[in-house]
Amino acid sequence: MHQLKNIIALLLLISGFRSYAQTELTEKDKNIIQYDATIFINELEVLLNTLSSPMLSRFERDEIIKNSFSGSVNQIFQNAQVVIEDDINPENLYKTREQDLAVERYLKDLDLFYSKSDSATIHFSNAIASPVQQKAYIYVEVYYKSKFNGAHTISSKPYKTTERVATIIATKKNDSWEMKIASIVYYNAKEHPFVEEARAAALKQKEEENRKANENNNSIEMIPTITINEDAEKNNSLSNIQVAPFLGVASNIGFTIGAKGRYMFLENLGVQAGLNYFLPTNDEHANNISSQKSGWEFELNGVYNFNTTLPVNFYALAGINFMRNKASFSFTDPDADTTSTSFPDPLSSTSFGINLGAGVDYPISEKIIPFAELKYFLGDQSVIGLGLRIKLD
Repeated sequence: MHQLKNIIALLLLISGFRSYAQTELTEKDKNIIQYDATIFINELEVLLNTLSSPMLSRFERDEIIKNSFSGSVNQIFQNAQVVIEDDINPENLYKTREQDLAVERYLKDLDLFYSKSDSATIHFSNAIASPVQQKAYIYVEVYYKSKFNGAHTISSKPYKTTERVATIIATKKNDSWEMKIASIVYYNAKEHPFVEEARAAALKQKEEENRKANENNNSIEMIPTITINEDAEKNNSLSNIQVAPFLGVASNIGFTIGAKGRYMFLENLGVQAGLNYFLPTNDEHANNISSQKSGWEFELNGVYNFNTTLPVNFYALAGINFMRNKASFSFTDPDADTTSTSFPDPLSSTSFGINLGAGVDYPISEKIIPFAELKYFLGDQSVIGLGLRIKLD
C-alpha cells in the first residue's frame, strides 16, 4: 500500500477543500488542470537539481527545503506531512517494499547522500496526467519517469530509471489554478490504470492520424505524382538522345568528317543517323592523268548495345546507306606550256546499299562518351573512325 488512506485523511484536514469540492468544473477547467499539472512536475525536477548543486551553502539549501513545503512563493508541496516513497537510496530500487519519507526528510537525504554536480543530473520525462478527480478536493495524478544520473555517497549500487506518480492538488486562485504536490509514490499498473489507458488512446489517435494522412496523400498527391512522372519521362527521353562529331578514314576515298545522332528508345536498342563528308583526295594515274575525288553519305542504322560489366561497352550496327561520289580528272602534258588540262565534265556516281558495323564506347562521365567505330558499306568501302558522343539533358 502507498498509505493512500493516511494521505487522504491528512488532506481532508486542509482548510478550504470543501468549498472547492463544490466547484463545478468545466471541460476547459479540466484541460487546464491536466496541462498545468504535467508542467508543474518540472518544478520538482528543478528543486532536486538545485539541492544537488555544490554552489549553495548549507543555510541556503535548508532554506530552499523549508520553503518548498511552507508558505512561500517557492512552495510546491502541500505541507510538511506530504509522504514520498524513497528513491534517494538506490538500495530501495532493488526491494519490493518501499520506504515512506516525509518531504523534509526526503529532501535532506537528497542533500546529504546524493552527489553534487554543477550540471543537472536528475531528469524527468514522459509525463502523463490522469483525468481530473473531484472529491473532497480537486486533484490529478501525474505519471513520469525519473532518472538519477549521479551517484549515492554511501551505496555502491547504481541508480536506474524509475516510474513515479505524483498526486497534485489543484486550488482555484482568482482566475488561475494553483498546484501543490500531495504525495509521490512508485507507479503501480493496478493502482494507476490511467497510464495504460492514456498510452492506448495516444496510440489509437496516432494510427487514426496516419490513416487520414495516407488517405490525403493518396487523393491529393495523385496529380502531382503523374506530373512528376511525366516530367521524368521527358527528361529520360531527352537524356537518351546523343550527338557526336566524327572523324574517320574511308578505304577508297580518304579522310571523312561528319556528325552522328543517336536515340536509345530501350536500354540496349536504338537508332543512329549519320551524315559524313569525304574530303577531296588527289591521285596520280598513268599517262600523266590525275584525279580528285570527294563525296558524302547519309546512313541510318539500328543499334544494339551489349551491356557488360567492363569499363567499355560494345555495340553493333546494321542499316542502310545512301552515298554520292564525285571525281574530276586532269591531263598534264609535259611538253606543253600549261601544267594541266582538266576534262570538262567530272564523273559522279550514286549508290544505295546496306551497312554493317560495330563499335566500342568508353564513357568518361555520365554525359561524355568517346567511341571508336568500324562500318562496312557492302560492295564498296569501309570506314573506321573516332568520335565523341554527348548525351543531351
